[in-house]
Amino acid sequence: MNLNFLQSDNKKLYSLFLGTGLFLLLVYPFTFGKTIARYQQSKANQISLLSAENAPQKIQDYRAKLTHLEGNLSLINYDRNQLFDAVNSFCRDQQLVVANFAPEVQYPTKNYVLVTNTITVRGAFKNMVELTYFIERTKAFGHVASQKIERAKDQFTRKEHLQMKVVVQNIIPQNNSEI
Repeated sequence: MNLNFLQSDNKKLYSLFLGTGLFLLLVYPFTFGKTIARYQQSKANQISLLSAENAPQKIQDYRAKLTHLEGNLSLINYDRNQLFDAVNSFCRDQQLVVANFAPEVQYPTKNYVLVTNTITVRGAFKNMVELTYFIERTKAFGHVASQKIERAKDQFTRKEHLQMKVVVQNIIPQNNSEI
């Protein structure tokens, strides 16, 4: 057998590294791969265990938050006529035009009714943003679920103006839904 091609030291070293690399490639899936997967699974199990240990405290916290929210719902005194009057007076003072005050839409659920009012106004941008703040924060008539400001064109005068569509929502307990 002629082994002259392996006689130089560089060739022997190269063959040794190549053999070691091939060996590691063959052995890795059987040893290191399973070890790393089990380590990751162990870490995930530890996190789940910590979460399970804190579960009773989290349940108590969620119950306290639910009680607080239900208490806040009893303070709601939603009145569509008050909302309409306040929006009209604000728009008159800020030189906005109420283009549409759509009829309210009610979405009943088991214990609550979701009341949605859509208001469309025209005017200056700053005044429309102030109206949104006035509805949600100053007078607290409900939650502003959506606000869309766009440039629109009046069909009769053919002039462009800014128009804002605001969707105001309230959650009312089922027994108080006669508005």
